[in-house]
Amino acid sequence: MLLAEKEGELVGYILGIPDLLQAKRGERVNTVILKTMAVHPDHAGAGIGGLLMALCHRAAHAAGFRRGIHALYHEANRSGRISGHTAGVFRRYVLYSRELGSRRP
Repeated sequence: MLLAEKEGELVGYILGIPDLLQAKRGERVNTVILKTMAVHPDHAGAGIGGLLMALCHRAAHAAGFRRGIHALYHEANRSGRISGHTAGVFRRYVLYSRELGSRRP
């Protein structure tokens, strides 16, 4: 996880995790999954997301990872501009949500 701060305030972060399913398949873990990235709306468009992505790539490469999956893309947000020039969609998925409360299913 990398954090971006300005004057002591958090303005962005990115989370990368190893693809542990590779180990379950008996493969060497050489893929990092960039799972979550966010930039405070007051700082959107300033290049913080791209910088966080580049720093995460550099750290992952230095740690021995040779492949990266950007699992943070949403068609309606800015992340496509960060990943779109060097990567392509290979899988789509759906997110579900549920209200939490005292009600039982």
